Amino acid sequence: MVLTPSLLFADQTILLRKGGKVIGNVVGQNEKTITVQSETGKQTINKRDILKIIYKDITREEENRIRKEEEKKVQENPQVVEEPVPILPPPASTEPNRSRWSAVWRSAILPGWGQWYTDNKLEAKITGGAFLVSLGYAGYSRSEAESAKSKYDDAVSKSSTNGAYIYGGGIANFYLLTVVPGARADYDSSVHAYNTSVYVLGGVYLAQLVRTYFLGKSWERGTSANPVAWTVVPKPDWSAGRMGWGAEASFSLGF
Repeated sequence: MVLTPSLLFADQTILLRKGGKVIGNVVGQNEKTITVQSETGKQTINKRDILKIIYKDITREEENRIRKEEEKKVQENPQVVEEPVPILPPPASTEPNRSRWSAVWRSAILPGWGQWYTDNKLEAKITGGAFLVSLGYAGYSRSEAESAKSKYDDAVSKSSTNGAYIYGGGIANFYLLTVVPGARADYDSSVHAYNTSVYVLGGVYLAQLVRTYFLGKSWERGTSANPVAWTVVPKPDWSAGRMGWGAEASFSLGF
């Protein structure tokens, strides 16, 4: 039989009559033998030594079941042992064509949706959760920045000339010398925190988008994607004037 092009790219599990199996790609054959490219290199197998060829990797339970079925056939028809196993093309796939971009645009609309679409459901939950936390932190930081700005504007207003007319010079000077500097520092700090939260949100969004592309690439080919690792390490905060605990989060993506 003629070797079809699909065999060159499909992983086969070759069960041997005397036990054992070989996993690889059939890269050539003649009337009596086949040549298999496996992880250990090329090897030639006599067709009469082959029990069955399956076009996927199989579990131990599936292997035992297939062997029992083939042994039953041999008992019913002993001449089967003398006949070499024909190398047939794998069955045509009934799955629709996969495209990595169908996963990417889903993640662009809703972070985590693309990972879920490619059957990486745990990673989808982690990604969606990370994005929601980042979004919530950005919203909270914005609210704090607006509150700090309101307090700073109020302090500046009371320390101004108009404030001196309304509240008196003593109160205006008090706000100018004591309240305004502290309000200004709090405002600057809250703006910095808000900017940082926006950078984190944008980083999480772009990282999950890039990750989805590579997940979609592997999903498109029918292979497994490289794993993603997330870690959160608690660390003490010994900053000047305060003592507490913080956390350092990190993650690694395999592309």
